[in-house]
Amino acid sequence: MRRFATLLGFELKKIARGRGTLASLALCAALLFGLTMLQYLDVRSDGRYARAMAGRRVDDGFVAEVAEAAARAGGLAAVPADSPYYHAARWMDRMLGSSMSIPGVTRSLPPDKLTAGALYAARDGIMDDLYGFFRLREDEKAWWAARERNIERPYIWVDSRAAAGMKANFSAVTALLCLLAGVCLAGTFADERRRRTDAMVLCARHGRRMLWRVKLCAGELWALVAGAALLAAAQLPHILINGLRGLDGAWQLVVPFSAYPHDIGTMLLMYLGLYGLICLLTGAVVMALSAWLQNTMAVTGVVGALVMADLFISVPPRLRALSQLRYLTPVQIMVNSAMADPRLVVLFGRFMTPLQIAALAYPLATLALFWLAGKGYGRMR
Repeated sequence: MRRFATLLGFELKKIARGRGTLASLALCAALLFGLTMLQYLDVRSDGRYARAMAGRRVDDGFVAEVAEAAARAGGLAAVPADSPYYHAARWMDRMLGSSMSIPGVTRSLPPDKLTAGALYAARDGIMDDLYGFFRLREDEKAWWAARERNIERPYIWVDSRAAAGMKANFSAVTALLCLLAGVCLAGTFADERRRRTDAMVLCARHGRRMLWRVKLCAGELWALVAGAALLAAAQLPHILINGLRGLDGAWQLVVPFSAYPHDIGTMLLMYLGLYGLICLLTGAVVMALSAWLQNTMAVTGVVGALVMADLFISVPPRLRALSQLRYLTPVQIMVNSAMADPRLVVLFGRFMTPLQIAALAYPLATLALFWLAGKGYGRMR
């Protein structure tokens, strides 16, 4: 055990002293922190208004007040940032489908026609349209409808600004982590070939059996630490400026077209746990490529191509199996879209959501990549 700890410390030092490793991590963290702060400089709304409205029911009285402010401003999207109803108006605008990129699902209503019943009915209609877009079966719709009945209506308004910002940042942080890992962990195994130390390492007493496990552990530790640093840099501004309030509010105040019947705090913890699994999976992918390709530039290029494909390649929903796999990829499952993939998977005789499938698939894929990395390491000569 002492030998393992000594070798692990040595490998961690090698990663930290790699060309540009710490500088790249610091630059990416600073970039995320700075971009998040710029969002608040762009829209300087007074948080006292959002906090003052917390605890109120989103009923006819609430909606009428926001609708009146919207009528004076010229629409929900036009309510100024210094208005007490700014955040509520933006949320109601999203509830009507204004953020949708799918044609024909918006339920535009003039402010004088806006009531609590009309708002919730518009949201339910958009949900039906989205279920049709994803080609859900009737049993899937019934399963989600049962979950919807567990969500209390009318919603209780909470100050969810920090939670909304944190959810929005997850996809950017995940993409940046993947790119950073492709640069900093590419040499985990490949550097031995580049430095011509592979033969010496493999003939050492612990070079063949123990060292590949040490390298995997060191790479995964680095991925977790780097992932935590990037996430903290992106999320701290939201917490420092808005405070982490409203965790007991309905998740629909953050993602209107979600049918998950959990509160905001529970959903953020679920995404945080999934992000941790993505950190481990990302590290395993890069190290397996490093063991097999034995070329740092090739590993970095492949990882960059995978991230770009994850960001920009789309698969039509009619190709259900392929489309579901597409939506389960690390960057895509974290994307801050108007609606997450609602298609279910039957496993062990019960329906499972994409988040549950990812939580099962990512650790299994990580273990499989460990095995592949060991096989690739065994091929080194």
